[in-house]
Amino acid sequence: MLAERERLLPAAVDAWQTLAIIRQTRGELSAALEARRSAVAAARSAGLREREATLTCNLGFALTTIGARQEARSSLDRGLELADSIGSSGAVRHAQMNLLGWASVFGNDRKLEAVLGEVRADADAAASGMWTAPDRGNLGTLFYRGAELLRTDSNATHDRARALLKMAAESYRATGNRDVLPVALGMWALSERRLGNQDRAIELASEAADLLESGAPSLLNESVVYLVLHQTCKDRGLEGEARKAIERSIPRLLRRLRGLVGTPYARLFLTEPPHNAELIATAEAYGLVPRRRAPGARKGRVLVPSRTHQRRARPLRDSVTTC
Repeated sequence: MLAERERLLPAAVDAWQTLAIIRQTRGELSAALEARRSAVAAARSAGLREREATLTCNLGFALTTIGARQEARSSLDRGLELADSIGSSGAVRHAQMNLLGWASVFGNDRKLEAVLGEVRADADAAASGMWTAPDRGNLGTLFYRGAELLRTDSNATHDRARALLKMAAESYRATGNRDVLPVALGMWALSERRLGNQDRAIELASEAADLLESGAPSLLNESVVYLVLHQTCKDRGLEGEARKAIERSIPRLLRRLRGLVGTPYARLFLTEPPHNAELIATAEAYGLVPRRRAPGARKGRVLVPSRTHQRRARPLRDSVTTC
């Protein structure tokens, strides 16, 4: 990279980070991870410790989206530790937001209770009507908290989740954050379906799917959009439309999977993020799972695993998406 050759290290940090975002929205997930690691290394070489902390958390976010549970958590914990050591409240808040995203996918634990108590309380206050600045960090916290609340079985909690997800999606739209808008709409649709609002759920999920298929960029896994569309169609007895929703999802999933072929992350991507695992299980029930080998794979090895490998697939109510 020119910036690195010319020893313009701060510029190299920005260049690698921008490249990572572009690659991730294109589904080039392995290349995006490489760029994110290079951004961290460039920040470290430049002595930009706050940027290093933030970018280390961004790497953890990207690892979360592909299902690399332990590696993602390690990166997020490192980012938080560095942010805390240099006394950067902004970088600490960024780390907390991304740890909340990790928890919304993989679940809570005792250590996170201590780290995330304040940001959860702030998000819950926003759900009750307290004003929050519509910057990307705050909106991410609202989104992840809403996603986390959907892990429960309480209608009251689901109502709070809907308030947060609606607020996040509408603000993403208003502020032009188009790379997270489709999945935010999908999660809002999921909360509406939980509360029995089928018409609104199908309207939101349809809008999200249309955005994706018209070329809208997405940093996030799109599976939730099509799962909600599928289940809402089934709720209304539209079996053909339900199947079509899963058919529409396969190219999106495979596009991201191709970006991980030849890496140890490919199988994690299909089995660890709950929405991806459930989508594969649903597609297999319809006989829609592709059965082709990855380039260079051993005979009999398929690009998409069979249901016998879907041990982590869970019902949609236990599934959330990262941002």
